[in-house]
Amino acid sequence: AKGPGREARSFYGRAEQILSVLTDAVVVVSEEERDCAARLGLPDKKLRLIPNGITAISFPAREDARRTLGLSDADLAVGFVGRLSFQKAPERLVEAFSAVAASIPAARLVIVGEGDRAASVSATIERLGLAARTILAGFRNGREVMPAFDVLALPSRFEGLPYVALEALAAGVPIVATEGAGCRSLLADGRNGLLVSAASPQPMADALIRVLTDPLLLHQMSQAARRTAASFSVSRMVSETL
Repeated sequence: AKGPGREARSFYGRAEQILSVLTDAVVVVSEEERDCAARLGLPDKKLRLIPNGITAISFPAREDARRTLGLSDADLAVGFVGRLSFQKAPERLVEAFSAVAASIPAARLVIVGEGDRAASVSATIERLGLAARTILAGFRNGREVMPAFDVLALPSRFEGLPYVALEALAAGVPIVATEGAGCRSLLADGRNGLLVSAASPQPMADALIRVLTDPLLLHQMSQAARRTAASFSVSRMVSETL
C-alpha cells in the first residue's frame, strides 16, 4: 500500500475544511501539521499548536534492553520503531544504513515493528547484503527496547508528532529524522538530534555516521535529549489544551 490516494486525500482535506468552519479551534500537534493545515486553507486564527506530551516512563536498564535484542556492548545500534508502512519509509532507512554499515563495522540496525512493507524491507536487506548487520525484532513494546539504541532513526514521509520520538528523547536516545517526520519542534537546534532531507537516503546516512563516530557528540546529545523530553509532559499538554 502507498498510503491514501489522491481521491482519499481530497475527501479528507475537504472534510477538514468544512469542519473547521463549525469548530472554535483546530489543534495541531507539530509545526509540520500546522503547515499542512494552512495548505488546506484552514484559517490561521483557529489553529492552536499544542505538542503531544508523555508521562514519566520507567525504562529497563540499557544492558537488559540490549540483551533482549541480541546486541553486544560494543555494538552501535541504530533503532527504528514503528509500522512497516509506506508512510514510515523503512526501506529508505535500510538504504541509508548500507552506507553506515560500510563506514562503521560496529553498527547494527534494529527494526522493531510489523506491517505491509515487511516483505519489501526484508528484500531490501537481502539485496544490500545487510542480513548479518540487521535485527528484525518484530512487534515489541517500544519502551522496552528504546534504551538499547544509540540513535533512533525516523525516515518517515509524513507525521504529526510521533510519540516514539518523545519516548526516545526520554530514554536519552538522540534522533536522526527526515524533515517530514514531525520532529522540527523537537530537534530545531540540533542539540539532541539532526533533521535531514528526505530527497535521498544519503543525508540520513551522513547524519547517522556523524553521530555514531563522535562519542562526545553522542553523549552530549543524549543528555540534551532527556532535557528536551522533560518539557513535553502530559500536564503541559492538558494545561495548554484547557
